[in-house]
Amino acid sequence: MRTSENIDQIGAALAKAQGALSNVSKDKTAKAGRYSYSYANIADVLELIREVASTNGLAYVQSAEPAESLLVMTCRLIHESGQWLEVYTAAEPGDWSPQAVGSCETYLRRYQLIKVFAVAAEDDDGAKAQQAVKTRAARHPAQAGEMDRQMRALWARVGNAAKAEGLTRDVNGVTKGDYRALARKVGVNLADDYKLITAADLQSILDARPKQTSALDVF
Repeated sequence: MRTSENIDQIGAALAKAQGALSNVSKDKTAKAGRYSYSYANIADVLELIREVASTNGLAYVQSAEPAESLLVMTCRLIHESGQWLEVYTAAEPGDWSPQAVGSCETYLRRYQLIKVFAVAAEDDDGAKAQQAVKTRAARHPAQAGEMDRQMRALWARVGNAAKAEGLTRDVNGVTKGDYRALARKVGVNLADDYKLITAADLQSILDARPKQTSALDVF
């Protein structure tokens, strides 16, 4: 998570907003094979949060970008005082079909908002996105087993940072951030085998970049 220099006012406003919110009503039902479950879709989440956020001087902006094998959702919560906080959430959208990407993006938007505002819900896109991640993990078990959620988010941030610097590479027709070129540019040495690259290595790349060129100031 990243924040403005001071967060006293946004912290107080967020606390009031969280205290005024109840959990999202799960008034829809979906079936998954022999099972069924109740859920609240993204519209229900937005309807619950918008008024309370606005009443407390809060606004939020969300933006999704591909980075390596992940779809990264950046969310910036902004207070009327100008203070802000920013979080990142990433997931693999299965086979990257339009439907998979759309479901993953909806899941990430909803997941971020319920975490930031401390409400609870279930949704069908969440189930689809989670199944897509499982499918992807089954196809690439070694990669999936080595990267925890924090590591995936770091990889995504470094990939986005490289693209912002104009350092890209073509992978099967898809333009991706060249993390090795960025590491060389900022003077960070990386292991030849990507499996040996640590979270500390990736964070060093991000920390070594000039602050004014930060690529992820979009929440």
